Amino acid sequence: MNELKKYLEQYPNAKILDIGTGKGDFIGLIDYLYQDYNEIIGIDVIDYLLEMDKESFKDNPKIRFTNEDILSATFPKQSFDIISLSNTFHHFTNIEDTLKHMVSLLKPGGIIIISELISDNSTKQQVSHKLLHHFAAKIDREIGVIHSQTCDKEGILKSVKKYSPIPMIDYWDLMVKDYEINVKLSKLYDIIDNLLVNVKDSKQYNDYKRESEEIKKYLKANGFQLANKLCMILKDI
Repeated sequence: MNELKKYLEQYPNAKILDIGTGKGDFIGLIDYLYQDYNEIIGIDVIDYLLEMDKESFKDNPKIRFTNEDILSATFPKQSFDIISLSNTFHHFTNIEDTLKHMVSLLKPGGIIIISELISDNSTKQQVSHKLLHHFAAKIDREIGVIHSQTCDKEGILKSVKKYSPIPMIDYWDLMVKDYEINVKLSKLYDIIDNLLVNVKDSKQYNDYKRESEEIKKYLKANGFQLANKLCMILKDI
């Protein structure tokens, strides 16, 4: 995490935008590493996640959340010193337009931080995360939600370099073990069961059910650890 902290500290009193903020995990990581920011705005299109975020960060007046899509966001141009995108890259259909819009919101000399799950070099515990993520992606696609499976490191690097209008100046494997929160298996089982509810009327429901039971068996036998992440820094030089 020291590499990420090094880049954050280059922008004192920074205004930060976190895109596809989800449960606010990456905002929490930024706040853990670096408190000398002016404001963090988290945006997402899922209302119930934003309500959870508002509750989780209610004691920090420098963090706020809003329901917006990055492609239709109404922030003024060149508004942010840092824009972050964590575990969201695989949800986009138009990567090129998304990156272009992100760059338009970036101040001159600002950075974009992209952190994305990768499928490479996983331990047995990390395979649990991949299995769970791939199952969730499959369920989402069944109900019409854009959600791709995790890609390998080289695939993500190639895609970002191809579509980004500004150069990638650095990348590394993001190790967040000191920051990880232990997740109980019962919580993961609940996530799997809730995913199944979304496809209860599907013709493939029995197949999904069998797959869910296999994932639970694997989790019980091997435990759970967050999958590896790749962190990339793009800079408007």
